[in-house]
Parts: sequence; C-alpha cells; structure tokens
Amino acid sequence: TRELALAIDSMFHLRTGCRIHLIVCNLRRTKLDCNRVIADGACGNADAEIAWTAFQHYIDSARLLSESKFAENFYIDLHGHGHTKQRLELGYLLTGSRLRNSDSTLNTPTFIGYSSIQNMVANNVNNYTHAELLRGPEALGTLLGNAGYPSVPSMQDIHPDTADAFFSGGHNTRMHTCGTPNVSANGVQIECNWTDVRNTNANRVKFADSLSKVLIAYLDHH
Repeated sequence: TRELALAIDSMFHLRTGCRIHLIVCNLRRTKLDCNRVIADGACGNADAEIAWTAFQHYIDSARLLSESKFAENFYIDLHGHGHTKQRLELGYLLTGSRLRNSDSTLNTPTFIGYSSIQNMVANNVNNYTHAELLRGPEALGTLLGNAGYPSVPSMQDIHPDTADAFFSGGHNTRMHTCGTPNVSANGVQIECNWTDVRNTNANRVKFADSLSKVLIAYLDHH
C-alpha cells in the first residue's frame, strides 16, 4: 500500500503539477496501528505512542495548511484489504448495515450526520443528495467502477451483502474529516483489493493513474 500511495502522489503531480499531502506510516502493523485510538494502537508502549502522535500531528498539520489555502479539502485514508471479493471498499463511516438502508433513509439528517462527506452533502454545486453522492451516477465508487475498478458503495454495487466483510472507515477517517465537529474536510477510507490494484507494480501504476483521473473529475464536478 505504501508503494501504491507513492504512485498516486506521482500521478497527481504529473497531472496537476502539484503534490498531494502524503503521510505514510512506515512501521509494521504489529508494532503500531495508527488507525485506532492511541490506547489500542500503541498498546501503552512509549515509543509507539510517540510515533502515533507524530503521525496524527502530520495529518493535522497538512489539513490546517490546506485549509489556509483552499476552500475545500478532501482526505483519503488508504489501506489494503484481504477480503475475498476483489473490489474497492469505500468507507464513509457508514457500516454495511447502514448502507443497506433505502435512499430516503440515507438522506435523513441522522444518517447524513454519520457520514464523512456530510459537508459535501450540504454544499455541492449540483445539489446531489447523500445517497446520490454515495451510490449515484457521479458517486466516487461509480466513477471508479466505470474506470474498471469495482467499488462498494456505487451505482453498480450499492451496498455490501450481509455476509460480506466490509471496512466502513476507522479512527483516522473519523478524526480528520467532517465526521468530527469543527473539521471541514470531506473524505473517505479507501480499502484497496489485491488483484489488479496492489499485486504488481504495473497494476499499482495503472490504478494510480485511474484514481488521479477519477478524483480530479469527481472533485471538479462536485
């Protein structure tokens, strides 16, 4: 996943001339889990707590710098998953059971309030609803699916089935997006499958190229 993130950064630079803010945890998951609260992620180890705090501080610093320059900001927590279904899992802080609700339920204030894109719901130029932004024709998952990368949720795959393992977004997506009060950034956790995305360098570069195209179009459109 580290190599994938670096490829994504390179593709954004190639297309825009600008760099994304990229923060990488280089420690193995057996030593530190930066996507959990510090008590669970560092397990009381003093050195791990220093690393956890530094990682979070880098994200906060990047977000504050971005907010000082731009009206809108978008956060991605990039991971790799080992689930059987070879598809991208987009975590908007909505569990599989919540995604299995109707569009009308997803569009209620309660369900919007769970979401890591709630500020986009409140302020997008085409006035798309929450459900449309999750799984409509211009949703991120739909655009990725159209580019050849099956995703859930999307118009093609509106929610995970009850028996499916699904990552809905963890600590970092909650803390560094509008899922937390007084944070304005919208964002999503992207759990990347192995086949055709992470398994070879050529596939990593190809996916990074597609993701950069899709994200630029997505952000421009909304």
